[in-house]
Amino acid sequence: MSSVQVALVVLRPGRPLRNGVVEVNLRTPSDVVLTVVAEMTCLIPGSLVVEARRSTHTLYLHVLDVKDEAGAERFRQSVLDLETRLVRALGRHTDHLDELPPTAEGER
Repeated sequence: MSSVQVALVVLRPGRPLRNGVVEVNLRTPSDVVLTVVAEMTCLIPGSLVVEARRSTHTLYLHVLDVKDEAGAERFRQSVLDLETRLVRALGRHTDHLDELPPTAEGER
C-alpha cells in the first residue's frame, strides 16, 4: 500500500513534486526513544531518516511532497506527537513525560 501511495504522489501529472528535509528536536533525552521514533517514522510512506544526532536528540527527516513551511511544521508536529505517545507507552519515569507539552490533540 505504501508503495502505491508514493507512486501516486510521484507520478501525479501536472503538479511538481516538492521534497524537504525537516529537522525535529525531540523533547526527551532517551536514546531508546530517539531510536524507536526514527524507526517508526521510516514506516511513513515517503519519509526517511537522513541523520540522527544523539548529542542533541535531533532527527533530520527527508519528507516526500512537502509543499511549504506549514506542511513541514505539520510533519514535525506529527513526529513530536509520536514521541509523546511512545513515551507514554514506555513509561513516564524513564523519559520525563511530565516535561512534555500537550500534543496537538491536547493530550499529555
